[in-house]
Amino acid sequence: MAAPLATVRDGDDILDALARMRENGVRRLPVLDEAGHLSGIIAVDNLLEALAEQLDAVVGVVKAEQTRETVTRK
Repeated sequence: MAAPLATVRDGDDILDALARMRENGVRRLPVLDEAGHLSGIIAVDNLLEALAEQLDAVVGVVKAEQTRETVTRK
């Protein structure tokens, strides 16, 4: 008997989707809408790209804050 199909929902968190991929040993997951209909497919590459964008934004904030603190301390 085949294992149930691993899927994610439209609103699922990126980290949850990555965990589901890891648990099931897959690189892609079908994305279902609230009615349970297929709305797309997400690949690990898409998730990593989204995470990289978020990390880049955080790095920008940290650098700006470091610069502001350095100026304030002088």
